[in-house]
Amino acid sequence: MKTIPVFFYCFLTLVMFSLTSCASNHPEAPPLKSKTIETVKKKNNLPPPVIQVIQSADRLRVIAYSDGCFRSNGKLTRNCMQQLSQKVKLIKSYGDGLIQVVGYSDDLYDPETASAITQEQAEVITSFLWSHGIGSQRLRTIGYGRHDYIASNRNVKASSFNRRVEIVLVKN
Repeated sequence: MKTIPVFFYCFLTLVMFSLTSCASNHPEAPPLKSKTIETVKKKNNLPPPVIQVIQSADRLRVIAYSDGCFRSNGKLTRNCMQQLSQKVKLIKSYGDGLIQVVGYSDDLYDPETASAITQEQAEVITSFLWSHGIGSQRLRTIGYGRHDYIASNRNVKASSFNRRVEIVLVKN
């Protein structure tokens, strides 16, 4: 019974060794390059996306991630403004219903500070939408602060997804 696993292990090792040596001795094959965000960004000459759109039959969510959309002074980055401008047409196509602009945070700040920051960020996005032709009577701004996490707060990268402003529309 022990000879079958040993034979299989030896056979597998031999196959892997021969495949590796064949791949490394092939002079015509160019070296493989891994596609990273940087190489894709350089190739397309586009900034990385900071806006995510989630569209269903009756609902539209446009998510602006705070780390990519807001400068330290609270103003929108150029990249975010460009991407939001492209989404305004889509937002307008969803009819004339209510638009909620909702700010969320991670657990980095105390609850009062998080609510204030998310309210300010939501107001900046609301002002942007208003300046691009969406009526103020349709816009509702809410800063929820440390609520409705969509990712873990255990590490910096994951918690960055919780720092966001969502534009939520229901199609009518």
